[in-house]
Amino acid sequence: MGKIVKLPRELIERIAAGEVVERPASVVKELLENSLDAGADDILIEVEKGGKESIRITDNGSGMDCDDVKLAFDRYATSKIKSFEDLWGVRSFGFRGEALPSISAVARIEMLTRAKGAVSGFRVVVDGGKQVEFREAGCPEGTFIQVTELFKTVPARRKFLKSDSAEQGHCVDAVSRISLAHPHVRIRLNRSGKTILNAPRTSDLEERIALVLGKETRGMLLAVRHATAAAAISGFISRPHAGRSNGRGIMLFVNGRFAKDAMITHAVMNAYRGSIEAGRYPYAVLFLDLPPGDVDVNVHPAKAEVRFREPGAVYETVLAGVREALAGLTAADAQKPEPYAGNRNAAALQAGEAVRRYVIAGERGLFPRFSFSPSATAAPAAPAGAETGGGFFSSLEYAGRIAGVYLVFYGDGAMILLDQHAAHERILFENLRRKSAAGPIPSVRLLVPELVQLSPSEYSILEGLTPVLLESGIEVGFLGTDTAVIKSVPDLPVRPDPASIIRDVIGETAELGNSPQSDPVRDRVFASLACRAAVKSGDRLSADEVRRLCEDLERCLHPSTCPHGRPLYIRFEIREIEKMFRRR
Repeated sequence: MGKIVKLPRELIERIAAGEVVERPASVVKELLENSLDAGADDILIEVEKGGKESIRITDNGSGMDCDDVKLAFDRYATSKIKSFEDLWGVRSFGFRGEALPSISAVARIEMLTRAKGAVSGFRVVVDGGKQVEFREAGCPEGTFIQVTELFKTVPARRKFLKSDSAEQGHCVDAVSRISLAHPHVRIRLNRSGKTILNAPRTSDLEERIALVLGKETRGMLLAVRHATAAAAISGFISRPHAGRSNGRGIMLFVNGRFAKDAMITHAVMNAYRGSIEAGRYPYAVLFLDLPPGDVDVNVHPAKAEVRFREPGAVYETVLAGVREALAGLTAADAQKPEPYAGNRNAAALQAGEAVRRYVIAGERGLFPRFSFSPSATAAPAAPAGAETGGGFFSSLEYAGRIAGVYLVFYGDGAMILLDQHAAHERILFENLRRKSAAGPIPSVRLLVPELVQLSPSEYSILEGLTPVLLESGIEVGFLGTDTAVIKSVPDLPVRPDPASIIRDVIGETAELGNSPQSDPVRDRVFASLACRAAVKSGDRLSADEVRRLCEDLERCLHPSTCPHGRPLYIRFEIREIEKMFRRR
C-alpha cells in the first residue's frame, strides 16, 4: 500500500481554516471586512474574554437573500470572482461567504440576515463545519453573526492563545486599523457591555486618527500627498519630535486594505533620517493607491502582506511623499520639543548633579551609591565568556572620558571604552529586580494625579498591565475609556516621567505578545525605570565615583550588556592598536 493518502474533506477544511483564523482577532477582522463589503455604515462588535468565549458582529449592510445564504458557508463560493483574471482586479475585501467556511470549520456560528427590502430573513447555525439549522426568521435588515466555541475542533490551537487582555488587545488593534481606512463608517467595539472603541462617522481623517492613535496626536500631524506614474500616496505623518519607542504607529493601507511591508516602513524611516532621535519612530497613517494589477494581495492567506510589481518605484513614491511633508517644516518646528504634559514637580526633581542622584539612591537602599565602602560580600560569578566580573574593571587604570559618556581604561594588554549610562542602567535594573523579588517596589503618592490620554488599543493593553505596574511602584487607575490616572510612582531619587514609561511599556508589551504577568513585561518596566534614573551623557563623574561604578557593575549577574541588550563596553587589544599604527 502506498504511503500517500488523500486527506478527508473535514481535515482539509480545518487545515485551511488554520491559515486564515489564527486567533479571535482574525475572526473579528474577517467578519468586519465582510460587513464593509456589504455596504454597512454602522457596525457593532462585541467580544467576551478577548473573543475566546464569543464574538458578535451586527451591521446594517445589504444582508443576504435565500439563495446567497445557502451558499454562504460553501468553500470557494463567491460573488466577486468569475475568472482567474478577476483575482487581479478585486478591490473589495472579500465577499460575504469567503471567511465563513473557514471560521465555521473551527467554531460554532449563528447567523441572522435579512436582505434590504425583504419581508423576512433567515437563521443559519453551523457547528464545526456542519449545518445544524436553516430556517426563515424575523430580524432587522442587515446581518448579525455570533461566533462561539472558537477552536473547538482544534483544541491544540486554543492552548496557544494568550490571556484575555492580550487577545482583546489584538481585537482592538484589528478594529482600530480598519476604522482608520473607513472614517465614513460608524464602528463600535464593546466588551461585556463596556465600550472600548467608539468611532463615529466623520469626513475628517485627522479626527479619526486622533481617536484611534490617541488625542496627543492632535496638532502634530502633517499631511502627505504625492503621486507618480507608479502609485499615489496620501495620509498623515507626525512631526519629528512626536516620536514613540516602537514602530506600531506606522500603518500602511494598500488600496484601502491594511498591510505590513518592511520596504514601506524602511522608506518612511529613511525620510525621517537625521530629523528624528535614534531609536524613536514616527506616527504614520499612509494610504497607497495603485492599479490592482500592480499589487498582489494574495501572497498571504490572511492578506496581511502584499507584493508589488515595481517595488522600487513604490519605494521612491513613499520616500518622496514623506520627505515633501517634512520639508514644509521650519527648523524651529522640526526641533520644537513636545509640550510637557506630566507632573511639573516630578520634572523638577530630574534636575541636579548625577552624582548626587546616585548617592541619594544608595542612602534609600534601593540603588548602590558611589560613596559607600565596597561590600565584603562576594560578587556573583559572571556568565560564561564574560570579560567582566571577578574584579576585571577594578584592575584597570582609569584614564578619562571622551564624548561626554565613554569612560576610558587601560591595562591587561588592552584599552577599554565603557558606556557610563549603559553601565549604570544595568546596575539599577538588577537592583530593581532584586528588590521586586522581596516585595513591591516602594512608591510615593502624587499630590496631583497625572492624566495620560490613551488610544483604545493602548487602553486595552494597559488594563492587563496594572498588576505589573503596581509591583513596580506605579499605581494606575482609569477615567472613562481613554484616560489613565497615575496615582503613585516609584520612590526613586529621580522620578521618571510615568507617562513616558507607560507608553514605552505598552508598545513593547504589544510587540512581545506575552501575557501581562510574564517576566519579560516586568523586565521592560524595570528597564524603563533604570534608563530614566541612570547617569546621562555629559554627567561628570570623579575618578573615585568611576571606581565605585565599576565595583557595582562587577557585582551584576550580567555585566556585559545593558537591559536593552546594548554592549556596555568595547575592548581594543594593544596588538590591534599597533596594527592601526602599522607597528605590526
